[in-house]
Amino acid sequence: MTRFFLLILFLCGLSILSAQTTINPCAANQPMHVVVLGSSTAAGTGPSSPDSTWVNRYRKYLQQINPSNLVTNLALGGRTTYHILPDGFVPPAGRPLPITTNNISEAIRLGADAVIVNMPSNDAANNFSREEQMNNFRTISAHADSAGVPTWICTTQPRNFSAAQRAVQLEVKDSVLAYFGSRSIDFWTGFADSTLGLGLPFDSGDGVHMNDTAHAILMNRTVEVAIPNALTDTLSYEDYLISTFETDDIPLCGDAAIHFSLNFHNQGIMDLAGRQLNIHIQEQVGLYDSTLTVSLSPLSACKADSFSFEWLIQGGEALTFVAYFDSAEADLSNDTSTILSISLLEGPALVPSSDSVCVGGMAVLEAQSNDPSHHIFWYTDSSKAQLLGEGGVLILDSVLENEEVYVQSIQGNLYFDRSLSTTTQSNISFNGMMFDLIAHDSLVIDSLAFKAFDVGAQWVSGFYRRGSYQGYEQDPSSWLAWGQDLVDVAQSDDFTTIAFSSISLQEGDTLGVYLHLNNANRRLRYNSSSQFVSYQDSQLEIRSGAGIAHTFGAIFSPRLWNGEVFYHHGSRPEGDCQSPIYPAEAIINIPMIDLGPDTTVLLGSQFFPANSSQIVQYFWSNGDTTPFLTLDSARYRPGLYAFWVEGYDRNGCSAVDSILLDIQIPTSSELTNFEATSIYPNPAQDRIFFKGNHSPLTWISIYDLQGKKVISKPLAGNSFFIGHLNKGMYIVKVNGETASHQFPLMKD
Repeated sequence: MTRFFLLILFLCGLSILSAQTTINPCAANQPMHVVVLGSSTAAGTGPSSPDSTWVNRYRKYLQQINPSNLVTNLALGGRTTYHILPDGFVPPAGRPLPITTNNISEAIRLGADAVIVNMPSNDAANNFSREEQMNNFRTISAHADSAGVPTWICTTQPRNFSAAQRAVQLEVKDSVLAYFGSRSIDFWTGFADSTLGLGLPFDSGDGVHMNDTAHAILMNRTVEVAIPNALTDTLSYEDYLISTFETDDIPLCGDAAIHFSLNFHNQGIMDLAGRQLNIHIQEQVGLYDSTLTVSLSPLSACKADSFSFEWLIQGGEALTFVAYFDSAEADLSNDTSTILSISLLEGPALVPSSDSVCVGGMAVLEAQSNDPSHHIFWYTDSSKAQLLGEGGVLILDSVLENEEVYVQSIQGNLYFDRSLSTTTQSNISFNGMMFDLIAHDSLVIDSLAFKAFDVGAQWVSGFYRRGSYQGYEQDPSSWLAWGQDLVDVAQSDDFTTIAFSSISLQEGDTLGVYLHLNNANRRLRYNSSSQFVSYQDSQLEIRSGAGIAHTFGAIFSPRLWNGEVFYHHGSRPEGDCQSPIYPAEAIINIPMIDLGPDTTVLLGSQFFPANSSQIVQYFWSNGDTTPFLTLDSARYRPGLYAFWVEGYDRNGCSAVDSILLDIQIPTSSELTNFEATSIYPNPAQDRIFFKGNHSPLTWISIYDLQGKKVISKPLAGNSFFIGHLNKGMYIVKVNGETASHQFPLMKD
């Protein structure tokens, strides 16, 4: 089994999400806990969904570095810097007391490794001065520092205030950046308009809180200060760690060179000796076992490295790959990668066949794939520029010359399989649901999945109409039955697939859909809504609809269906994988008969054409059907005669030739000897005999039907051994003292 690999070794920095921020590799293996203190912005007011808030975005970012990273959000709307001061702090008269469940003391009690403070504008709204705010920020930071917890202070944010309040906001922003320096986060720059208010592109609508776009920028600003790097410690010993071992996209079938990449780093002190990296490759059935070994250069503390290689996996193989270091480290638990199991289907294999045809005939070309589900396509050339046909047989009519075509087998669907889902959130269990499907491209609806509430076996009925369901919710006559399907729900809130007949939609079509359970007491799931909602991709749109009581009953609208639509669209001519492109040929077969030049023969003799073994049937002009022409003296007189013969090969192709023979009467000696001599047995196996009243025979020559002399030697006596000849038709010529004789011979 042939194998190959390509090694690429290089140093790199590990960058996650932000192209501008390089994260220390050691941070990926050291879990951290970040606590956020703040008011409504940090609490999530403004964005359209919780996923869009800067705190939740930042949590997702940190967990991509290490899934164990934790972000705790203690922010509460309406709070000021006084509310997050340490426990026991006594504020000036008229100022609020700390909230001990949401302040810096609580953050330390929760085991924070770092604290982010986001107080955008409530202090200014309460007319707290720049000095008050800065004093509070310094107190919070100092209290955290005394506990060994670093703090990052966010600046104020633009808000549609009075002129005096806007001025305070700007002063606090400048003071935070100046005082806290690298421990500050700029939440001001780029968001303010010319009046120092909140710019319209970032306003969620109230002039106070920022929208989705702004929160994405706030998250990036937080990423840029690289808090994980500040919290990362270097171990006091060498410790190599394999962080990722992965591949690029893997094809489903056929031979493929798979690209592997492995990331690792030294999270301890500088390594002086280097390491040996091993990649163990094993076929899952145990037929192949190999280890690829690479020597790595030493890594400095908290430095990352990468190793890449390619490995040819043949169709039908199933291999496992695992990487590990040869080392004597104190901690060996992180020296081995996850196991990658890769299987490739064998892929399509094709056996084409050519066909021999007569000029102007019909060629039948065939190709057989190793799986009847594969698609077979025929093309005019190897570039597949023009499709000739599909299937295992291609018929070419009226073939006038040799014609070569090309054939290929394709595995997999010839279209794109897609699905579109709606919301998974549900708060209503009811029997029926209507919704609309709008096609943005030509497509075919294959099946649906719905969220079931009741468990067990149950029948589902589907109805559809061309056009929206709206206005026809209680009109059964406007709907067509789509089908029924029996499903078995294992657990409540499981998504269950139902398959009716396929429905084709053209771009712009709307299809109304109604699903209900046949048993009126069974229920499916959906979500209540205050407005209609659409879920869409580039091909399909699902518009939320209405809950409908059993069999076109009461209407509850709008409602969000819990479900998924499976469909296919477009052209995917290469499928999942392909066989090689093979040639197949329609070959023109032109048999030949050559009777030779016109000649003189003796009456009563036999004439033998010099033709090839292609001919299997003969039709002479005198009615003979043997490979030779007999000049019967009872039928012919001396003179010139024209004879022709038509022959057919095994494919039914014909050939014709003619000859002019001058038939003469033999002399008395020739006639006597000729008529008196014969050969037997005929057909013969081992030996032939000559009989008759003839002069002594002195020489024998034997020819095949192509005129090639196969034997020529003296003849002693009246017999000759032919056992060594191949089976077939031959011409035997014998010479005597006064005459020569010629006979056809069939060798068995």
